[in-house]
Amino acid sequence: MTKTNIFISFHKTLLKSTLLLLLIGLAACGGNSAESGSGKVSIKGIIQQAPKGTIVLEKLEGQAYQPIETIALKNNETFSFEVNVTEPDFYRLNLFNEKQYIYLVLQAGQKVEITVDASQADMPFKVNGSKDTDYFRTLNERLAAFKQEQEQLIALYQATEDETERASIQQRYERYQQAEVTRMKAIIDTIIPSVSVMFALNFFEIETELEYIEQVADRFAKELPNSRHTKSLVGNLAQYKQSLAGQVNPGQAAPDIALLNPQGETVRLSSLKGKLVLVDFWASWCRPCREENPNVVKLYQKHKDQGFEILGVSLDQDRKKWLQAIEADGLTWVHGWDEQGEVAQEYQVNAIPATFLVDAEGKVIATGLRGQALAERVATELQKKNN
Repeated sequence: MTKTNIFISFHKTLLKSTLLLLLIGLAACGGNSAESGSGKVSIKGIIQQAPKGTIVLEKLEGQAYQPIETIALKNNETFSFEVNVTEPDFYRLNLFNEKQYIYLVLQAGQKVEITVDASQADMPFKVNGSKDTDYFRTLNERLAAFKQEQEQLIALYQATEDETERASIQQRYERYQQAEVTRMKAIIDTIIPSVSVMFALNFFEIETELEYIEQVADRFAKELPNSRHTKSLVGNLAQYKQSLAGQVNPGQAAPDIALLNPQGETVRLSSLKGKLVLVDFWASWCRPCREENPNVVKLYQKHKDQGFEILGVSLDQDRKKWLQAIEADGLTWVHGWDEQGEVAQEYQVNAIPATFLVDAEGKVIATGLRGQALAERVATELQKKNN
């Protein structure tokens, strides 16, 4: 994994993954997706001490669940119904107007049994008759544990100003993240072709794990070729790879940038030739961008008199908020407002934060650097430039 500042890694992972996957909204589900075909699914359940209300079966369509059937609860607090399915797919039971959701992956021939304890506020439940329920809950628990650990490390990071201690926390995070990547891969490799894997892929950064995601897509294409989720995964992956062909990569000349600065004057990247320049795509509404700004400010203050400059490219729609963020974060470098997103489009920026390090000759020498990795690379390049 590339070195990534602890503040931005988790947010960036999820944001970048949405370029590839359509199942970002799932939370927990079950089923048995190893087989396919049309047929019926039998679902039976009991809700202990059930409140008044209805049970609604919903199906995932695009990015949202849509209601397809309302189920009546019998006097003895049980329910039973059958669902016609055409392939392994994602459903959920909406209990009593969103008091609890039970996510399911349904496939022809299944006999699913559900038990809910409504006497407790969180309505704990159990689902039997589907191995994918166990698979998905395992994946979801791993993701939840990772997020909890990350939040704890962020709190530790924010609580100290000591750079040595911060570096130690950063290294601890990177080791934990890499170990979690290894664990997630081991689980995924075991349960393919369960479509619950589609959710787990959201954990990975597509830039660093593209080869592995391609391997997963190939297995789905062979073992579950007719699934709409397989087709979506393969299609979105192909689209993402195609977009890479137009990206600005290391070794290429950086396209010139001409934008208005806060004073209404045109600033150009080409006017900074002869300096080491960090082109930093950001926005006032981008939380990981704002959280990274204190580190970038320190980097700029340290090297601004050594031939280092920053060109901040804002994707804000609101000029006032852009200017307020510049002042609030103390960003004293060169700024340009990409209101229409034309520069971001030329640089093929699909998510922020995004950075491009440009050498004195105007050539891109690195992309995607943040945190300690950025600081180390800037120091190295300036040492070569000034010696």
